[in-house]
Amino acid sequence: IVSSVFCYANDGEKSNDNYFVGFPAAWNCVAIVMYVLQTPAWANIVTTIALAALTLVPIHYTHPARVKRFRAINIVSVVLWIFACGALVVLYPVQPLWLLIVFWVGGGWFMISGFIRTATGEDK
Repeated sequence: IVSSVFCYANDGEKSNDNYFVGFPAAWNCVAIVMYVLQTPAWANIVTTIALAALTLVPIHYTHPARVKRFRAINIVSVVLWIFACGALVVLYPVQPLWLLIVFWVGGGWFMISGFIRTATGEDK
């Protein structure tokens, strides 16, 4: 909750080109990843603390619909990721390899595209 307060109270939460600055309050996504992957409690605690700290670090994270750069890829990626998450929850504990690949590629794209923005500067 404390990290969400920092996120929502931060005037600079979004960059001029609509990226989140600092880890966004996307705890629902974090929770579903932890559930789908069945990560151990210690890993969940470490991950939660790390992501809460990243709320204050000026790394950029892609907003799936508002960021213009790679918009088509962003939308396809988020749709595929949501599909994979839903399917993995429904099929749990079965985890077909192809669904895990879609899950990792779709989610991974958002990390990569945000890091690209952090490294290259504001989109023109």
